[in-house]
Amino acid sequence: MDADTPAIPDMYKYAVLSAGAAIQAAEFAVNGQPAFSHMRPPGHHAGKDTLGGFCYFNNIAIATNYLISQSPNLLISILDIDCHHGNGTEEIFYDDENVLFTSIHQSPLYPGTGLTSKGNIKNFPVAPGTGESEYLKVLENVFSELKKFKLEVIAISAGFDTYIKDPLTDIKLTKESYRKIGNAIKSLNTARFAVLEGGYSPDLPECMYNFIEGIS
Repeated sequence: MDADTPAIPDMYKYAVLSAGAAIQAAEFAVNGQPAFSHMRPPGHHAGKDTLGGFCYFNNIAIATNYLISQSPNLLISILDIDCHHGNGTEEIFYDDENVLFTSIHQSPLYPGTGLTSKGNIKNFPVAPGTGESEYLKVLENVFSELKKFKLEVIAISAGFDTYIKDPLTDIKLTKESYRKIGNAIKSLNTARFAVLEGGYSPDLPECMYNFIEGIS
């Protein structure tokens, strides 16, 4: 445990529920219905045997591995759009032939990882102050990697701390940016689901709503 990820009462129960909701969202996706798990605690900083950064169990990784357990040849791409690098997710899926991990994240910023790419790990660090236009161009580069992978399912670690008014970060997306990101993901025309990661502004509900409308 650490100061950001304490052993508060009933946290195990909450973390298990969040992981279970991610699995349910994944099941909806493979059955033809885009889905969004509006649950916390988040997960993408939790590794194989570590936790941190508000994350206890890695929800997106659990849901992804669940789908692969049901269909061992399934190709899944994890797209992490949280402002922080999903270091736990990268660790879990490093060199996994079923999974392509891609991440757009601010650098420098906690946890200080995600600066290089190798094999099935494709990192796209962006500078503080990045705005919508530049961000969407980077997203197009990410999509080029996704299309090479011939993915069958896209699993999104949906963080909303890239919002211009987020108190912890310095990326300049607007509420409407998330609708555009969602629409772009939808245009890939593949099974898709998302789980909630970060986002600490009072405007979080509106950002989420726009994203959900975009991917639906």
